Amino acid sequence: MFDSFVTKGRLDEQKRFLTMLLLVVLFVSTSVSASSSINGHSVSHTGVLKVSIHPVFKDAPLQLNTQKYVDIHGDTLIIEVFKTYVGNLTLVDASGEVSGEKNKYHLVDIDKATTQTFFIPKLNEGKYSTLGLLIGVDSLANVSGAMDGDLDPSIGMYWAWNSGYIMAKLEGRSNVCSTLHHTFEFHIGGYIAPYAAYRTVILKPGNEINIVADDTTEVVLTVDAATWLDSKHVVDLSKTNNIVVPGKDACDMAENYASMFAIKQVFNP
Repeated sequence: MFDSFVTKGRLDEQKRFLTMLLLVVLFVSTSVSASSSINGHSVSHTGVLKVSIHPVFKDAPLQLNTQKYVDIHGDTLIIEVFKTYVGNLTLVDASGEVSGEKNKYHLVDIDKATTQTFFIPKLNEGKYSTLGLLIGVDSLANVSGAMDGDLDPSIGMYWAWNSGYIMAKLEGRSNVCSTLHHTFEFHIGGYIAPYAAYRTVILKPGNEINIVADDTTEVVLTVDAATWLDSKHVVDLSKTNNIVVPGKDACDMAENYASMFAIKQVFNP
């Protein structure tokens, strides 16, 4: 009888242990399930992309107002203003999956270091082979009435008379310019075809951009002011030194600056 009592006690103890073990397994399973789905919908694991922009003129760091540079014609110039809108940054992986911003614009002002770094949150975890971006502000944003943040007209990148955004600005001085104080001024805008001046750019990094959940990946971009003058359409500052309205000349300049961005480095977590 005593042996029977001991055996029964052990069985009861084993049952209690198995019951506790089952409860623990159920708890862990439920927790994992909750972290990967809410109300039956899958939740993406996301990370952050830090975008750092380094301004240059050809291979030299760009310094405003003081540093002299030489263009393709051998003419000396000084750059005083360099601003551009960068928008709708997106990452694309090898299978064509896209993750990124939508209807979001950043004003990069080379005179303000704080505008040369920004963050893109909530990007889907994964490895991406392409970075896409828009130089300028597209037609939808121009007419949608979104005028806050970096799109605030008081920033000075909006033509009230033309009801449209200036996609990019380049101003400076060169002795070859016949203008007052030898200045050149390029304010490139226009969002209506055939003279829309915003440009979509596709950049391919040397190695994949790896977005990791709850971590930050950094992409360093160079932005080259020299491309405004010596890319697809070569500009002679002694002849062309003022473009401040939409039109063919503005679009030619936009085709030049479409190549001003390049990926310099990728720092994966």
